[in-house]
Amino acid sequence: MNKTSLALILALSLTACGGIGIGDNDELDTEKFQYALPSEGKVEMEGHGLETVFAYGAVAGIEDVHASGVAQSHTFEDGFFLHTVQLNILPAEEGYFYEGWLVKGSSVISTGHLTSTFGDSCHNLRFESDT
Repeated sequence: MNKTSLALILALSLTACGGIGIGDNDELDTEKFQYALPSEGKVEMEGHGLETVFAYGAVAGIEDVHASGVAQSHTFEDGFFLHTVQLNILPAEEGYFYEGWLVKGSSVISTGHLTSTFGDSCHNLRFESDT
């Protein structure tokens, strides 16, 4: 193959990608996720008072499922409970989803489906309860 043919193929390949890219003034999609964070050494959530219990732990995959993340749970003065999970795991196969569970003895509560805003490996879950 001569240099002219290679240059023509390269130019056609680059032209075919013409619609891909982000301009200086283009807006990107964003994801908003609210967390309970300390202020002046205390965690207080509007309408629920001060945090009374805080727990966190690592989340990992099992067997041949590769995953890593963190789960956090907060309980506030009025009994409000906030549980969040941030998990890096490959997207679920078509028709399937990831679901969170809280287990205490024989009591099992679903915390809902983990979501991935952009369809990538970053998944989030937010669960709230007033009891």
